[in-house]
Amino acid sequence: GELRGICNLRSSDCIATRIWFDRRVSTRSPSNVVADTWKDVGATFFNLNDLHDEYRDPQEPSVVAMDLYHTASLMSLPDDELVAKLHGFLARAEPGFADAKIVESAVVRAPQCATMFSPGSYRHRPRQVTSIGGLFLAGDYVKEMPRHGADGLSQERALVTGLMGANKVIHRLGRGRPARILDVDEDEPHIAAAKALNSLSKLNPLIR
Repeated sequence: GELRGICNLRSSDCIATRIWFDRRVSTRSPSNVVADTWKDVGATFFNLNDLHDEYRDPQEPSVVAMDLYHTASLMSLPDDELVAKLHGFLARAEPGFADAKIVESAVVRAPQCATMFSPGSYRHRPRQVTSIGGLFLAGDYVKEMPRHGADGLSQERALVTGLMGANKVIHRLGRGRPARILDVDEDEPHIAAAKALNSLSKLNPLIR
C-alpha cells in the first residue's frame, strides 16, 4: 500500500541530446540554463569537456549535452531539425558556437520520464526506506532529501538520492565504502537574491 501513491504522480516527456563539434569552444560555465527556446520547454546545456574525463584532453573538440524538459510538443520533431534548432539556441547562449560545425549528434526521447511536482503531490511520494526488507527507493520522486543544491531538480536529485540509497544498503549490509555526496556550487548572485526575496514573501504577504 505504501507505494500505490506513486500512481498519482504526473510525469513529463524529456529529450536528451549530445552534440559533437569540429572545434573546441570554451564556455563561461560547465552547465547553464538555455532560455527562450520553444514555448513551455525548458533546456539546459552541459559542456562535457569540463565535466567528463574522457573529453578533457585540450585537443578534444567540444562535446555538448543539451537536455530538454516538458517536450511533448517536440517528440515527433525530426532529429536533424531538432539538433539544428539546439545549435542556434546554444550559439545564442555561448556565441563561440556560432561558427562551430556539428560533426555528429545523438538524440534520445524519453516519454514520461521526469516527475511533475504540483501542490498536493508530496503526500503521494514514497520514502526511501520501505517496509519491504532490503528495498530502498531512489529517484526524483522520493520524499527524503538533505539540505542540498540538487533539491527541486530532477536528474540531479535522482543522482543524489541514488547515492543516498546506496549508502543505506552499505549501512544495512555492514560492508562497502559509502559514497561521499558533494554539494553543488553556490547560487549565482541573482539566483540567491531571487531565493531570498521568495523566502521573504512567504513570511510577509504584503511582498508579492
